[in-house]
Amino acid sequence: MPKLVIENPKFPFSLRFKTVKGQDYEIQSAADFQSWTTLAKIKGTGSEKVFANRRKALYPRQYYRVKLKE
Repeated sequence: MPKLVIENPKFPFSLRFKTVKGQDYEIQSAADFQSWTTLAKIKGTGSEKVFANRRKALYPRQYYRVKLKE
């Protein structure tokens, strides 16, 4: 499991994580931990990737996850 680092908890929210070459990832967000929406798809290269969510918050609290594509 990759180590997830929160780069900026405010606007724009951003995070970074180390990828595994050949592995596919999805950055997802939800307001309720149930209805996840994919914000970005990232191909692993073996290096760190940074994701910044530049859209305005849709909910008072938003949760994020990095999901491995199977």
